[in-house]
Amino acid sequence: MAGLGWQRRASRGPWALLTAALLYAALGDVVRSEQQIPLSVVKLWASAFGGEIKSIAAKYSGSQLLQKVFPEWP
Repeated sequence: MAGLGWQRRASRGPWALLTAALLYAALGDVVRSEQQIPLSVVKLWASAFGGEIKSIAAKYSGSQLLQKVFPEWP
C-alpha cells in the first residue's frame, strides 16, 4: 500500500524529537561546556588556513599565469 508511506514517516517525527531531547538531556553538560583554545593555537591555525586559501585562490584564479604574461603590472 503506497498510500500509507506518509503515515509511517509522520509517525517517526515524535520519536525523533523524543530521542533528540533525551540525547540533549544526557549530553547537555558536555554540549554546553565552554572550551578554551589557547590564542597561540588559534593564531597558528588562522595563519595556516590563510596561507592555504591564498595558495588555492592563486592556483585556480589564473593569477600566476597573468603575472607571467604581464610581468610589468603590479
